[in-house]
Amino acid sequence: MITEDLLKFAWEFRCFNSQNVVSVSGQKISVVHPGYPNFDEGPDFFNAKVKIENTLWAGNIEIHVKSSDWEKHRHQENKQYNNLILHVVWEHDKDILSESRPVATIELKGRIPAKIIRKYQTIIQTKHPVLCKDFLPQISSLERISYLRKLYIERLERKYGEIQTTLNNLKEDWNELFYRLLMKYIGGKVNQLPFELLAKSLPLKTILKHQDNLFQIEAMMMGQAGFLEQPLDYYQQALKREYDFLAHKCHLQPIEPSLWKFLRLRPPNFPTVRIAQAANILHRNPLLFQQIIDNLSLDEIYQKLSVPASEYWDTHYLFGKTSARRKKTLGKNTINNLIINVIVPLLFQYYKKTAEEKYLDKSIEILENLPPEKNHIIEIWEKVGVKPVNGLESQALIQLKNEKCRQQQCLNCNFGRKILQL
Repeated sequence: MITEDLLKFAWEFRCFNSQNVVSVSGQKISVVHPGYPNFDEGPDFFNAKVKIENTLWAGNIEIHVKSSDWEKHRHQENKQYNNLILHVVWEHDKDILSESRPVATIELKGRIPAKIIRKYQTIIQTKHPVLCKDFLPQISSLERISYLRKLYIERLERKYGEIQTTLNNLKEDWNELFYRLLMKYIGGKVNQLPFELLAKSLPLKTILKHQDNLFQIEAMMMGQAGFLEQPLDYYQQALKREYDFLAHKCHLQPIEPSLWKFLRLRPPNFPTVRIAQAANILHRNPLLFQQIIDNLSLDEIYQKLSVPASEYWDTHYLFGKTSARRKKTLGKNTINNLIINVIVPLLFQYYKKTAEEKYLDKSIEILENLPPEKNHIIEIWEKVGVKPVNGLESQALIQLKNEKCRQQQCLNCNFGRKILQL
C-alpha cells in the first residue's frame, strides 16, 4: 500500500529516480531543491525550486497518492494552494487546476526503489508494538544515542506547554508550581487527581505561614484530604482539632474523600502515608525549587526528598490501625519518579524562561545519572534488544513508543527513515 507519508518521505530525501523526469503533459522536469516540509496548514513543501523545461520556478509542492485527491481535499477552494509549482503524485488520474491554470504533475510510480516500498510495507504491517524491531540492528549505537537525546528534548518540549499554562495561571509563582507538581506525582498514577485537587485547595502560601510546625502542616493536609471527619484514635482527634481551628482561620474547604483509592495499593503507597511524607518535605524544605535552581547536586536532592513521615506513621499506614514499626520514608524509585516528572521538567522550563543553558545541562546531567525506569514500555524495548542505560534513555524510549511507534509515525522517526534508506 502506497501512502502519502511514504511519498513525502521519498520526495524530501530524494529517494526516487530523478533522471529523465517528464510531467504527465510531456514537460521536462528537473528538481533543483525539494523544498522544506510544511508542518502547518497548506501545501506539503515550501520554498522548492523546480526547473520546468528552461524556466526555474520557486514555490510550493503538494503531494498526493492520486491526482484526484486534490479535489477530494478541496484544495482548489483554498488560496494557500495558489502558489503551487508542481503536483507530485504516485498515480495521475485527473488533471487539476490552480487559479484556473493547469499545474505541472509528475508521477513517482516506478521511480521509488522497490526495496524501500517492501521495507515500508513490512514495517507498517508488523503486529509487534515496535514496528521496526527486525531492522533495529541496522541502526548504529552512535545514531541511536544521538536520536534518543533528541527524543528526550522532544518529550520535555511536549510537557512545556502544559506546564507553562499552569505557570501562567499561577502568575509565575515557581514555588507554587513546584508544590503542585510534587503533589501531583508523589501519590502515583492511581491517586493523581485527588492529590492535584488537594494541592489546589491548600495553596503553598498557606502552608508557608505554618512552615515551622509539622503538626499543623499535616493537620491541614489531612483535613483538606477529608481524612479527619471521623477520628479513630488520639492522633487523628488531635489533628482534627488543629485542622478545625486552621480551616476556620484560613477559610479551607476539604475535597471529596471518596476520590481517594486504597484498593490494590501496597500499604507504603497509601495516600495517608504519602500525604504525611509530603507534609514533612514541605516542613523541612518549604522552598525546595529555589534550592534546586541554586545548584543542588543529585545526592543533595535525594537527601531533601528522603524524609520520613511523622512518628505516628512509624506504626501506622491508616488512622486507627497499628502495624509493625517501620520508618515511612520515600523509596528510591518514588524519588526517581519525582525527579523525572517534577524536577527535570521544571529545570527545562526554567531554561526556556531564562535562556540560561546551565539549567538545560543540569536537567540532562541529572537524568544521565539516574537508573533507567522499569515499566511495561521499557520491557517492550528490552525484549527487542534496546536496553536503556540511564533515565534519559528510558524517557526517550517512552517518547519514541508513544509518539512514533504507537501512531505508526515511522516516516517521522529517525530510525524509520534510516532503515528505509539503507
